[in-house]
Amino acid sequence: MAVITIRNVDENVNNALISMAKKRGLSREEFLRRHLEGLTLSGEVREVEERYNSLILMLLGKLQDMENVIEYNEIVMEHVLEVLRERDMEEI
Repeated sequence: MAVITIRNVDENVNNALISMAKKRGLSREEFLRRHLEGLTLSGEVREVEERYNSLILMLLGKLQDMENVIEYNEIVMEHVLEVLRERDMEEI
């Protein structure tokens, strides 16, 4: 495990950290360790969330592309049906 030393911390800040740690039944060191671990996890969560949002936007774009293809296919199918109807009418 690494050792981290922080110098020149204001005494009021130090006292507040000790007080916050005691309220949770922790030492200052353990309190700070947990908060540092939380910071790294929140950064990782943010990265995953950004990737997730990027994927969602990509999927929405693909869905729009698919919708456009379906609309185009409907137009083509309507045209094909018109041509077939006209051929049927000519045969009668």
